[in-house]
Amino acid sequence: ESHLALLSLRRQPRVRRRQQATQVNAWTGILIQNGEKIGEINDELATVKKHQAKLDQELDRVAAQQNDLETILGPLEETAKKQKQINSLAHNVDNERERTFALAGSVDAQIKALALELREVIERVNSTHGEGEGSLVAQLTHILSSHTDALQWVEEESATLQRRLEQVSRGVDAKAAIH
Repeated sequence: ESHLALLSLRRQPRVRRRQQATQVNAWTGILIQNGEKIGEINDELATVKKHQAKLDQELDRVAAQQNDLETILGPLEETAKKQKQINSLAHNVDNERERTFALAGSVDAQIKALALELREVIERVNSTHGEGEGSLVAQLTHILSSHTDALQWVEEESATLQRRLEQVSRGVDAKAAIH
């Protein structure tokens, strides 16, 4: 049977065999290129996953700090309402206010840094790959966009808490001035 195949090959014109060999070589080249592209996409996906994990950690940290900030503001507001001895309590309130301002500034700086980093990742991913609707890149972009929205919400909430803190501080200062 293999002898018949060999005879059949000998009968085919050399040109046709060369064309077939050239076509097989071209296909091999395409397969190699596609394999390399898959490897590159896989590497990019691993990088995006690392950034995703880092962003998740940062979001957890920001959420914990926001909870700390809310925990600090609640008692501070309550203390300001119930304050009877402003002179003895004013020192404690000032310390809490300074600590809260520092924490609010830290949260704000972290949010801005995360937003910037997230924008850079999105821009890098978008610049390296097309944006087809069903593509992996589009899915990753959607996930990163959701994270951007979450960071924006955290930043807005941080600003709201900052304004509330300033209002409470003004109230405490006004009561201290009265007594």
